[in-house]
Amino acid sequence: MLQFFKNASLKNRFIGISAVLFLTIDLFFLILYPHIQQNEEIIKERNRIERQIEFVNRIISNTPFDNDDDFIITLLNYIENMPEVEYVYTRYNFNRFIWPDDRYNIDQIEQLEINRLHYIDAFPVLSFKIIVPTEKRVGKVTLWLGVNGMDVATETVRARRLVYVFIMGSFLLLLLLSYFFSKTVSIPMRKLINQIHFVAMGQLKIDEKRPDGLEFIESYDYLNFLINALKDLKDRLEKLPDDLERRKSNHERMQYELDKELKSLSHLVMYLLELRKETNSLQIYKNLVKELTTHQAFDLCLIFTFDSEQLHYKYSAVREYKVLSNRIHRKLKGWTLASDDIFFKNLHNDVPVVTTDVPFKDQLADLNIEAHYGILPVSANDRLFGVIVVGTFSTEESIPHKELEKLVIIASIVGLHLQSIELMANLERTVRQRTAELQTTNNLLTSSIQQRDETIKIISHDLNAPLRNVVGLVDSIRRKYGASISEDIAQRLDRIQNNVEKGMAMIRDVIDDLKSEDLKQTYRRIDMHAMFQKLLDELSYELEAKNVRVTLQKDMPDLFCNYNIVNHIFINLLDNACKYMPNRLQGNRINISAERKEGYITYIVEDNGIGIARGKQNIVFESYTRLSPEFGDGKGLGLALIRNMLTRLNGEIHLTSEEGKGTVFYVRFRDEQEKENDES
Repeated sequence: MLQFFKNASLKNRFIGISAVLFLTIDLFFLILYPHIQQNEEIIKERNRIERQIEFVNRIISNTPFDNDDDFIITLLNYIENMPEVEYVYTRYNFNRFIWPDDRYNIDQIEQLEINRLHYIDAFPVLSFKIIVPTEKRVGKVTLWLGVNGMDVATETVRARRLVYVFIMGSFLLLLLLSYFFSKTVSIPMRKLINQIHFVAMGQLKIDEKRPDGLEFIESYDYLNFLINALKDLKDRLEKLPDDLERRKSNHERMQYELDKELKSLSHLVMYLLELRKETNSLQIYKNLVKELTTHQAFDLCLIFTFDSEQLHYKYSAVREYKVLSNRIHRKLKGWTLASDDIFFKNLHNDVPVVTTDVPFKDQLADLNIEAHYGILPVSANDRLFGVIVVGTFSTEESIPHKELEKLVIIASIVGLHLQSIELMANLERTVRQRTAELQTTNNLLTSSIQQRDETIKIISHDLNAPLRNVVGLVDSIRRKYGASISEDIAQRLDRIQNNVEKGMAMIRDVIDDLKSEDLKQTYRRIDMHAMFQKLLDELSYELEAKNVRVTLQKDMPDLFCNYNIVNHIFINLLDNACKYMPNRLQGNRINISAERKEGYITYIVEDNGIGIARGKQNIVFESYTRLSPEFGDGKGLGLALIRNMLTRLNGEIHLTSEEGKGTVFYVRFRDEQEKENDES
């Protein structure tokens, strides 16, 4: 059914939809309207009967009766006398009253549906159930009434006939609508479809008579627009062969230009790749002239180099005319242009100048050469290397813009390459100079190291020689006076020999450590409290001689460093502190303490000796400086050696002093032990 509806014409669809709509309305009207009319008539009849019975009830309610049965019988008699009543029936005190009892029976009446029209023996009867209130007597009396239903039946028949008339009218209206739709829509639509079909077949003219209706007018307007477009398309199709031929010619020309341009760019890329390998500036200019006249769109090319504030002609070439190239070269050989010339001043970096007037125009005119010239400097970072002059022999057309753009690219890259060659040459020259300087420095350093080693050998020999003599002298005294030497002198000789041997061993170890290239390989953890205690034992004789009282901090922080050098540093400091103490019976003191702070360990040696004048404190660490010769012999090298040793250990030393009150030395080391723990 749905497929049939889809394939139906517009007219048939309209008729089908209208028929279904009208049929639905008619069926609804046929079923409901007679029933509604019948119910309305039944309600009217019931209301009329109820009013009559109510009137009778009011009349007889005030009449005296002997008993209730008389009242009921009187009520029924009044109702029986109503002409439209067909039957009446009631029940009271187990008594049943029915009238007429010869035509109707109680079971038949009780089975009839209330408020409905029934046909009994083909006669229409309305069945009602009416309750009559009798408050003064029996309360309520229920009456079953049958009333003549001829009027209701007649009205029902009239309603059905009206429905039949409505259905006939609907059918006629459907026919009228079908005719109107066919006349105003279907036929004009079919005509429009035929017109479109004729246009599709090639007819470019339509009937001027148009049907009424805004939609059809717009459709015919669109159809006219389509016809005009088809006419225009037909005209274009007629001209299409000529257009195709012209476009083919343009395409071939563009293809030729594109191939030519691609070939030119390909050669340009190859030239730029080869340019990176070239390091000779003259060869670069030769290759540039060849590239611009052989593979690029220039008929003429000239190269000028810049030197000594002048432009100098170098090379030239003419496309496919080698003889003319040679003649131009001979004509311009040796030609120069000063920097104050107006032509030179008009040159701007990266901006080509297009002109027909050039300074060497007369020389080229002698060779019958006239051209449009493009002039562009070859530069990089405000450094001018030369000028490129290109030209085309066509005096009517100037140099194309795209060719000038390529010329700018070539000039920029050549300029940068020339600058890189120049910078590379300067760099090589600088490298050669620095290499020679480094070689000289290396030779001097090697000589200095050799001299240092020789000096260390000499110092070691000069230091050990007196000590060996002391050991030999002690042995000689023992051999000569062995039996007569007292126990105290023997102990003192043993102590002298032990101290001398320790001194020789310390000198040997310190010199070996100083000669070591990687001093950190000799580092170890040093118990500084034990080391100071040992140094004080070795200096006990000197301390007793000066009556010096030494205070040593108990919780001395350990140090991770070279033991021999640190030992040598502090024995020199303590020896100096003791040496420069005044001779007094008591009161001389030396305090040794230390502190760990901010990644450093500082050891403090404080004395109350003679002190150092403020003006001389800045020279005490210089070699061969002695501030108090009266306090013993010496060369003034002690503090200088201490500072040098601390420098090797990445340590430092400074002092505070007040003349006559004493001196405080601060020896600071990096907390290498702390770093080692952090790394672990």
